[in-house]
Amino acid sequence: MIGRLETSFLDQQLFAANAAHELRTPLAVMIAEIDLLLTSEEPTVLEAQETAVRLRRTLTASEQLIERLLQLTQSEFVSSEREHVRIDELTGQEIEKLGTGQSNKA
Repeated sequence: MIGRLETSFLDQQLFAANAAHELRTPLAVMIAEIDLLLTSEEPTVLEAQETAVRLRRTLTASEQLIERLLQLTQSEFVSSEREHVRIDELTGQEIEKLGTGQSNKA
């Protein structure tokens, strides 16, 4: 049981690291777009509009990515098969197994 919990926590950490990496790229693109616009001597209206269009495209893609990540977390970490577990009974069973020398490797 502890092994499953450790695996679950590691999976969640890996997922969070991957999600953060996936979100950094569009943020870097948006920062670069804004920096280019801000460093331009006198940006034209057309340059500002083109930058706004690219930013909007990147924001829309980021929003879709976030939505997919949320869907993934719901499908991966939320089991549709739930049951009530009495922790006192579960703990008692595990203690009893330890006392008899059995191990539960799951």
